[in-house]
Amino acid sequence: MQVKFKKLNPEAKLPEYKTDKASGMDFYCPEETIVYAGETVKIPSGLAIELPEGYELMLRGRSGLSTMNTYMFKTGTIDNDYRGELAFIIHNPNLEGNRLILSKGERIAQGTLRKFIQADIVEAEELTITKRNTGGFGHTGRN
Repeated sequence: MQVKFKKLNPEAKLPEYKTDKASGMDFYCPEETIVYAGETVKIPSGLAIELPEGYELMLRGRSGLSTMNTYMFKTGTIDNDYRGELAFIIHNPNLEGNRLILSKGERIAQGTLRKFIQADIVEAEELTITKRNTGGFGHTGRN
């Protein structure tokens, strides 16, 4: 399956799969970016995408970077019909004044393709009762 990317910035680098069995393609930081303590920044990728019909792109942080205390990637969904510039939302939760420096060309995000179906949305007066029913947010305990 082909996925088309358009460079909006000549400095942008196309994403790559780093191994032949990888599910996620790595995205690169297009320019050096500093994220100060407590700051959230939107980093333009320099890329636009055309997804195959019936697919979405899920963007998330790379596991290697997400283990750092000064890095939080805000997950995002790229809809099938979106043709604008992809962007990465990065938050530096560090309150000690430490800044996060992302280098140009550094792998900062991962994208996976997901097949989707649109549901027929129907209003209902009642829903089927289940064993779980309305239990949520930890209702089964910690262990």
